[in-house]
Amino acid sequence: MDPTRDPATLQVIWSRLISISEEMFTTVWRTAFSPVVAVIQDHGCELLDAEGNCLAHAPSSMPAFNLTMPIVTRAVLAQHPAHTMRPGDVYITNDPWLSAGHLPDICVVTPVFDGVGEEAHVVAFCATIAHANDIGGTNDDRRPRTVYEEGLQIPILKLYDAGARNDTLYAILRANVRGPEEVIGDLDALVAANAVGARRMLHLMHEYGLSDLRDLSAAIQERTETAVTPQSPPSPTASTARKPSSTPCTHRSPSPSPSAWQVRICTWITPAAPTKSALAASTPRFRTPARRPSTRSCACWRRIYPTTKDRCAPSRSAPLGSILNCQFPRR
Repeated sequence: MDPTRDPATLQVIWSRLISISEEMFTTVWRTAFSPVVAVIQDHGCELLDAEGNCLAHAPSSMPAFNLTMPIVTRAVLAQHPAHTMRPGDVYITNDPWLSAGHLPDICVVTPVFDGVGEEAHVVAFCATIAHANDIGGTNDDRRPRTVYEEGLQIPILKLYDAGARNDTLYAILRANVRGPEEVIGDLDALVAANAVGARRMLHLMHEYGLSDLRDLSAAIQERTETAVTPQSPPSPTASTARKPSSTPCTHRSPSPSPSAWQVRICTWITPAAPTKSALAASTPRFRTPARRPSTRSCACWRRIYPTTKDRCAPSRSAPLGSILNCQFPRR
């Protein structure tokens, strides 16, 4: 059955996917331990196809999380190709250059398998991100001037390997965070939400006789981009500057810092993408807690350029080392 040929069926399936992602969100909310997730709901959930493209995300999710989860999923695929994955695998990272911009935001990605035994293959992914109550490092999120001061860094690792929990990684987490019960409890909530999403996704695929989600994903992406295409020509030029309030963002840092700081982002708003010459006028990177790795910038560009196929292209066009394309600190 090809749901893309019937708009009514496509809308029903798409609505079901959104409902599944919202059930994932509710699972995290109801099972998380820390107030930042269980009360403030600083988390997000998303369903993705086998290539890491978004199918649906929970309407209640944080927008920045929704826009970075595909980047994390594709990074997982680059390091662990689909043919090497096994049922029961679960991946984790808090790399701010892949995820949502700072170390407390932990992302968990779970591949969804269809088939049994040697016929099992990846058909989709479930991803969740939540702000951990603590990740080690300083207690003051305005204090760190490099990522090393912020806390524990978790590269892309297997949290579960074919269903077996990575007890070594759990032990490292417990030893490096304050309130480990809350942090581990929230992490388990993310794993549980992905498991719920995987079960619901497979049930939906079997109900509609879908062997894969490629056509469905392409149809959703096409209709989404059509819906957000501007109906009027965009402004030819735009240059914005953001100046914080009189309270400096680094005033609690023990090192000397300016009483105020200004970030300038320059670009031309066009249907395609900004030019390098425009982005070159933006502020160079500087040592403050202003988190802006390239993937975080991608989330912003997706709102400015919703019809650009490669939403990260504008950030990659920015000069390396600028505020829009910060480098990982090597010292």
